[in-house]
Amino acid sequence: MRRLSKINRPPTAKEYNDLVERLNILSMIRGANGINVTVGQGGVNLSTYPPITDISVLGSVKRLKVQENAPAGSEISCKFVDDNDNEIGDAFNVKCDISDGSDLNSAIRRLSDGSFISAFQVNTIWYSTEGFQNSEDCI
Repeated sequence: MRRLSKINRPPTAKEYNDLVERLNILSMIRGANGINVTVGQGGVNLSTYPPITDISVLGSVKRLKVQENAPAGSEISCKFVDDNDNEIGDAFNVKCDISDGSDLNSAIRRLSDGSFISAFQVNTIWYSTEGFQNSEDCI
């Protein structure tokens, strides 16, 4: 997904409509532990009801090493890495958001074995911080 703030032109109608669709989808999210996403004039807000009192359910962002080429589906196997990019521990799945698609093997950026992504944990589920965009092969 292109970042419109780095483009020196107004967004196209398709880019604008894609953004509106994403914001509408975000406004309907009801996540684990009552995490809600709302969209307003101030931007995107995360809130909880009831409020989370145990902050340990929310994890910090971690750098991970991908353990496979992009598969069909929206989850990819990863491992933690240390400061020298050495793998640590067992592999686990990370969920990825794919705009206009559902398979990482047809999404841009194409992940491959040995590439790196960032992710955060909510309870026991890891989520990629990166958004992916479905792509089509042109002949």
